[in-house]
Amino acid sequence: AAGLGYRPATSTYNLACAYARAGQIDAAFDALQKARKAGFDLDGYLAGDSDLDALRDDPRFRELRREVRAEKRDHERKKHSAKHEE
Repeated sequence: AAGLGYRPATSTYNLACAYARAGQIDAAFDALQKARKAGFDLDGYLAGDSDLDALRDDPRFRELRREVRAEKRDHERKKHSAKHEE
């Protein structure tokens, strides 16, 4: 689906889940990064999606969660600042 251009961010996230479930850890992290760059909001999924369980003990997973949370905080700050400037 991602290769066909159908919802590329979501399709790439689903591919990451499939890789993680298959034990292809590096490919799963690559797909997660691609999904993120395509605009998929990873924040809620990283914490609770059991498809990603195989990745949780990898330091890259903790780093990815940290980065995603920091991006969300920055986005919320910018949104809040813009609202007060109106």
